[in-house]
Amino acid sequence: MRKSTLACIVALCLTATTAVAADAGMRDPMKPFSRVAEAPRSGVTMIVNAIFVSDRRRLAIINGQRVRVGESVGGARVTDIQSDHVTFSRSGKNYTLHLGERSGF
Repeated sequence: MRKSTLACIVALCLTATTAVAADAGMRDPMKPFSRVAEAPRSGVTMIVNAIFVSDRRRLAIINGQRVRVGESVGGARVTDIQSDHVTFSRSGKNYTLHLGERSGF
């Protein structure tokens, strides 16, 4: 098989894989996380995707959005980030979601 033919096949496979991933609703791993807070909405389903805790910083990925203590996501303010859970405040009430847990509040 010629090198140019092999290169075309590889390029087509990569293009098809990218299209399938986009159709499946997967996030582009090369696209940076948005730091823009969402507008407050009631009944928002929240899921803690990941938590990162170190001596210097604490952040969580919630609904695919990177947040730190004091920032908002889905209309709720993040009040605490621990290694296994995130605490939110919304309308004067506190909520705790554990890593991987999904909840609507």
